[in-house]
Amino acid sequence: MFGIKRYLTLAKKDQMILDQARKNKETIYGSQSIKKHLGVFSREPGDWDILTNTPQRSSKMIEQRLDRSSGGNNYYTKKSDYHKGTYKVREIGLDNKKNTDDDILIADYSKPSRKYETQKIGGIRYVTLRETVKDKNRSIQDPNYEYRKDKDLEDLRYSTKQERTKKQSMAAKA
Repeated sequence: MFGIKRYLTLAKKDQMILDQARKNKETIYGSQSIKKHLGVFSREPGDWDILTNTPQRSSKMIEQRLDRSSGGNNYYTKKSDYHKGTYKVREIGLDNKKNTDDDILIADYSKPSRKYETQKIGGIRYVTLRETVKDKNRSIQDPNYEYRKDKDLEDLRYSTKQERTKKQSMAAKA
């Protein structure tokens, strides 16, 4: 049964994740970072991708915070089967069982594989748009990431449109 506290927790999970990222100096990347840079000119992000030096600890912390807020054991952390050092925080879904198809992915906590250029916005670190575009171009060319090619191409289209718009507005001001 989905209680009112559980619905309210889903509504405020984004703010909880941002608060923890600010407090622990974690870096937001992926579609949430693109959305922060481009605003309404980006696709709607699904989950949060967060870079931290302690991904297991951070994922457990947000899981516990979400559980406390929802009034039950409605969230769980699972180590990724595909990406080494990545931990996924999920909501158990309507069937109240872990590891089923209806579970909702909330956040991925990963250890950074390299140094990323970041920008602080509102006290929270976000990977810069330039770094994100580099990563998207790399993943498009990699056959191992064929399953995400459509999402990455869409993100690149939005970011290049935004760059063109910026250049045009700067040229009009000059």
